[in-house]
Amino acid sequence: MRILEISSLQETTPPSGYGGTERFVHYLSDALVSFGNEVFVVCKEGSLEGNYKIIPASVDTLVSVVDEFLTQNKVDVVHVHIQNQSLIDLLKRIQIKTVITLHNNIRKSSGWIDIMRDAPGSFYFATISESQNDRVNEALAYRAIETPDNGIINLGFGTKLEDLSTKEPGSKEHFLYLGVIARYKGVLDIVKEFSILNEHLLIVGPCNNDAEQSYLDEILNYSSSFSNITYQGSTKNESERNQIIARSKALLMATGYDPVEEDCHEAFGLVMLEANALGVPVLGFSKGNIRDFVIDGVNGYKFNTMTELSRLIEAVNKKDLSSPCMTHAKKFGIEGVACRYEEFLSGVISRQHKLAVER
Repeated sequence: MRILEISSLQETTPPSGYGGTERFVHYLSDALVSFGNEVFVVCKEGSLEGNYKIIPASVDTLVSVVDEFLTQNKVDVVHVHIQNQSLIDLLKRIQIKTVITLHNNIRKSSGWIDIMRDAPGSFYFATISESQNDRVNEALAYRAIETPDNGIINLGFGTKLEDLSTKEPGSKEHFLYLGVIARYKGVLDIVKEFSILNEHLLIVGPCNNDAEQSYLDEILNYSSSFSNITYQGSTKNESERNQIIARSKALLMATGYDPVEEDCHEAFGLVMLEANALGVPVLGFSKGNIRDFVIDGVNGYKFNTMTELSRLIEAVNKKDLSSPCMTHAKKFGIEGVACRYEEFLSGVISRQHKLAVER
């Protein structure tokens, strides 16, 4: 197959630090090439080529770059990982077979729901978790929109587990929040709970816009009186990131905990998988894919309120979950996910695919 992958343009593909979508596109494309396919990846300018061929683009040039490439080259299928209405309009106009993988939380007001409502027969939709699939169908029902003609299928998510290693993990020093600093992630709620706990909380992650910067300022103002809470900012590279995770007692996840963001669910949460692969358990708010991914007492613990954290922290400190965490992570290797995608993409091309439509 000749496949055109269209990656997120927020970070390079692969990213040097953050960027779960970009990292997934990189690993998936490499795997598809190893299966014998020819893969081209539209990605942010400055990206490094993998086993696939890259087509640099920016947000401003994306549509023209894709249009020019498809005019001059024959591909069997386009695989989209980004929400861009102008791009969607182009792909609808030229009627090329298009698979769209949804990577983010699907709110009831999500623009993806409008795209599904108007989707032509050449469009196919995939999700990255059962939870996200449920969210899509809930949003469709809420908006009284029918499921797209070709259905919606969960093809899962994964990563290259071999890349998740650290030579010298060192001692366990802190509990960790790692991710974008945004209200929907519930970071301030975690900070407030740790202000009354005798444990070190390390916060690592970027701010991507003014709203997130304002939220970070709120966090820093609140935590300034507590010596056990530290904000580090962004990591310099993947190696530093892995080192920070490996030296954590547990990863904290609270997506959708803030009442203002109750319509937000974790679509997958790649950092949970990365933590488990490095032997680190997850303490997560039981919502979205966190609810499905975390198995209590195996690869972490779930909570419904922040007041439960002190008990769960005590459990983590008493029970070593490193081995079951790494065993759990092995279920999400990129090879298995890539096999499902190859089969599905091939079926789309031949129109002999079988979809499990979930409502």
